[in-house]
Amino acid sequence: YMDKGGHLLLITDYSSTAKPNLGKLIANYGLSETDGIVVEGDMNHCVPNYQHYLLPTVNTHEITKPIQDGKYYILMPVAQGIVKQASYRSSLSINSLLTTSASAYNKSNPTNQTTLEREATDQSGPFDVGVAVSEKVTGGETRMVWYSTSQFLVDDVNNMVGGANQNLFLNSLNWMCERENNISIRARSMD
Repeated sequence: YMDKGGHLLLITDYSSTAKPNLGKLIANYGLSETDGIVVEGDMNHCVPNYQHYLLPTVNTHEITKPIQDGKYYILMPVAQGIVKQASYRSSLSINSLLTTSASAYNKSNPTNQTTLEREATDQSGPFDVGVAVSEKVTGGETRMVWYSTSQFLVDDVNNMVGGANQNLFLNSLNWMCERENNISIRARSMD
């Protein structure tokens, strides 16, 4: 399906269970995931006292342009790091949508952690927590968007950033369906 110009919106959450099929899929598109969750070391890029509630940098892309223009924040709680492989096929275009600061680090096996403080064994960032991948193929263009936490779609989380997370999600769907003219910031109810 993907090799023939298919589109995929991938939203994953951390799990200590092995996911070999997911690993093969994302590796085919030049990506891998960290084993754990990302904790932000820069207090300007997270919710105060919740270093695992990330406020990543919103990078330039068709999906994110309205969010950047409106100077909105995106909130990504309990996200895994997305890592670009050192080498991947040249036909792939991998764009970082959301990126942590360089002070971020990965906490492996977070369910057994006693601290979120940085330790010597923690992998250093920055990490992507949202990416867009495209590739021209026979019959069209493959498009994939991957967000490494489903928690950004929770109503309370979305409300904390004025609905920007929902706009990001809808803009991602429109980009994948090649409906760029629908990529925008949606009107909010005055309620």
